[in-house]
Amino acid sequence: YGYGGAYGYGGQQSYAGSQQYATAIHFINNRQFEQAVRVLEEVPSQSRDAEWFFLMGTVYYRKGWYDEAARSYTQACQMDPSNLEYRTALNNLNRLFLQQLQQSGQAYQNYSDQFTSVHMSPGGSICASLCMANLCMRFCCCGC
Repeated sequence: YGYGGAYGYGGQQSYAGSQQYATAIHFINNRQFEQAVRVLEEVPSQSRDAEWFFLMGTVYYRKGWYDEAARSYTQACQMDPSNLEYRTALNNLNRLFLQQLQQSGQAYQNYSDQFTSVHMSPGGSICASLCMANLCMRFCCCGC
């Protein structure tokens, strides 16, 4: 089981100090994310290759910082577009985003259905609903 989620490690280590990457991977696998970040931040900025961004994205992913993970994974994919592992990580993250959007949409739909069934049922107050609609229209169209 790899450190980036449901995919294993097999990335290319082009940085001359690849021992730092191996150390970062060890920390990531052991959920020691702050130590992994410290090791990765020791890599000089001019030496930060696609693997560096992938590893940093994996730290963010594991911490639940999905927007930062997406930025890092995207950078890794741009720097090494042929790397299947980087692309898989980004695709998995995108699938996670879609699932969350669908679930939040479902929650909204459930809430909306519940509101409608309670307040617009035959036993509910139609008059109160019309008064609320009228009030909303006054605020929306205040100068018209």
